[in-house]
Amino acid sequence: MPKLDTTPIETTEGWMVQVYDRDRRLICLIEPSHGWAFFFGCLLGFLVTAVGFSRANPSTPVSTTTPEAPVVAPLQVE
Repeated sequence: MPKLDTTPIETTEGWMVQVYDRDRRLICLIEPSHGWAFFFGCLLGFLVTAVGFSRANPSTPVSTTTPEAPVVAPLQVE
């Protein structure tokens, strides 16, 4: 009977996600660097969106005036 392998398991390798189809062929492989790139891309997108909204909505309100006389359309069909 073969002896049991007692070498310690290496846990400093990180993580990896492997996606297979039903024929057990590898579809894609996601490594830690892909996860970090996705995270920083989402963070950058959030910052760009926040800056865009702050520039689009000024802090001083825009005053709206109502016209004194009713507006008449230049062409009226009767």
